Amino acid sequence: SYRKAFDRRYNEILFLPESDVPEKHRTLRRSFFPVLCNWLVELHFELFRDHERELMCHSALNPVHMSMKYLFRYLSTSPRITSNRLQLVGVSCYQIALNVAFGEVMTAYMGFDSKRCAYYTDNAYTADEVS
Repeated sequence: SYRKAFDRRYNEILFLPESDVPEKHRTLRRSFFPVLCNWLVELHFELFRDHERELMCHSALNPVHMSMKYLFRYLSTSPRITSNRLQLVGVSCYQIALNVAFGEVMTAYMGFDSKRCAYYTDNAYTADEVS
C-alpha cells in the first residue's frame, strides 16, 4: 500500500505540466481557465447528483483534479488549441479521468458516454468529436 502510494506520487511528479501553459497559448486568455475549471466542477456535481457522496469523492484520484492535470499536460504539449476547442479538450479530459478513476464499466453504468458529454457542452460538439 505504501509502495503503491509512493509510485503514484512519483509518477505524478514525473508528468507535471509545464507552468507556462497560458503563456504558450496566445489565443487563450488566462480568464478562460478558471471558467473551464468551474464548469468541470459543476459538471462533476451534476453527474454525481444521483450517486452517493462517497462515490463522488471516490479517492485521491478525484476526476475533476485529474481532468485538470490532463488538460494542462495536453496543453503543455499541444500549442495549437483555440478558445473554441478548449471546452472540448476539457470535457474529453474529464471523460478520460472518469474512466481512470472508476473504470469504463462503472462509467458506462453511470451513463456518462460521448453523447452525454456532448449534451453537457450544450451540443457545441458532437459525440464523435468528444470521443
